[in-house]
Amino acid sequence: MGWPCRKVLISTRGRINILGRSKEQDLFAWTEKHTLASEQPKLYAISLPKDDLITNVIAKEKIFVVNFFETLMKEKEHDKRKEDARTLDCSRIHDADYHLECEVIDALTTGSTTTFIGKITSGTLP
Repeated sequence: MGWPCRKVLISTRGRINILGRSKEQDLFAWTEKHTLASEQPKLYAISLPKDDLITNVIAKEKIFVVNFFETLMKEKEHDKRKEDARTLDCSRIHDADYHLECEVIDALTTGSTTTFIGKITSGTLP
């Protein structure tokens, strides 16, 4: 099992309300809290602050992409090079070195954090 310790960029897509209007939006968040949860079946776990907007969207839409980078990107740089994921209705970062596309199979909230466990539908681990 791999135990990555570097930051990854999580991406998802879903409907959010902005000033009373519903709009589909791509959302992104950096996290250091992530790991391969199982090799058979292939599962990946990520943890995010439970009150973040992206956490609420992932909980509702049940999808996320883990974007891995050999060198850490500057924040906001990811907005320039998005592309559609291969197996999910979600965006991923074109310039990422690796991607894991995941469907949420379970979620656990503990304290200030929500952990999502996703079945890997596409991608390879670094």
